[in-house]
Amino acid sequence: MKKIVSFVIRIGISAGVIFFLFHTLRQEWKTAFSAIINIPRAALIHAAALYFLTLIFMSLRLYYLFQGQKIYLRKRECLRLTLIGGFFNNFLPTGAGGDVMKVYLAVKKTQQKAGSIISVLMDRAIGLVMLIFLASLSGIVIAGGPIHVPDPVLKLSHFLLFVSVGSIALFSIPSLYSGFSKLVMAIPIQRFKPYIVKILNAINQYGQHKQILFKALLISFLTQLVFAYVIHILSRGLGIVLPVFHLILVLPLIHIVSMIPSINGLGVREGALVYLLGQTMGTEKALALALLSTAILIFWSLFVGGILYILFLLNGGQNDFKGIARNFSVSNL
Repeated sequence: MKKIVSFVIRIGISAGVIFFLFHTLRQEWKTAFSAIINIPRAALIHAAALYFLTLIFMSLRLYYLFQGQKIYLRKRECLRLTLIGGFFNNFLPTGAGGDVMKVYLAVKKTQQKAGSIISVLMDRAIGLVMLIFLASLSGIVIAGGPIHVPDPVLKLSHFLLFVSVGSIALFSIPSLYSGFSKLVMAIPIQRFKPYIVKILNAINQYGQHKQILFKALLISFLTQLVFAYVIHILSRGLGIVLPVFHLILVLPLIHIVSMIPSINGLGVREGALVYLLGQTMGTEKALALALLSTAILIFWSLFVGGILYILFLLNGGQNDFKGIARNFSVSNL
């Protein structure tokens, strides 16, 4: 029942934001579609090809984090997990998301359930840490720059800066981390303590492999850099040049807002981009930019991740898939 309610809420939020965009920007849609049609094909192809590089970087981050749990998958296998996970997130919006699919396929290959779950969770966590860190710098670095950032967004970046500094201090200073661990363990909810203990142990285990953590963080930064360049190319094709340096700090704010419960950020992501960049490049072109970036995401998820997923089903995965949601969740930690 809870899963049904959650699914309905996510659909409602995505549908509500999309309707709001259609209604509020009903005068701008025609101009936006005209801008999309007239964008140079070279810019579109260049941006789409470069977006695939972000997927490669994401798979490389997962590859190193698996090694931290002594799980040795090939890089091409991690790329396959990343692509299928992307397809699962974008086109099969069920209670079992792309991360669950990654875990399932990794366990099917390695028979290491706990390590696979922890690796995928750390992959998501490190990506989030880099997003928060970059977004926290936006309010300081780009204030007064070529990209106009609304005041509410600046306040959000200042809050994220506080969170970033506090988190870095917490996990960098042993005495603070020790005190934090004791505080968490003092929580009187016995049901969650086993999970908390295993998560803290996983963090400690990765702490012993600082080189792996450094590689994962560096790859996360490069992923954001490449994605900023993708948006730069698309904006240039639309006739407005948005600097890569500023985009790498602004776009994480959009990613963070996109984490609001919805169908993988659909509608929320586009609305956030229009709101954040509309005053800089005009609402019509910001809307066109949002639609183009979403189209590239759908292209790679559908035509690459989707094909890999179909091949997985044809190779006997359909029968195994029936128990994914039941057998692979946080409770398996």
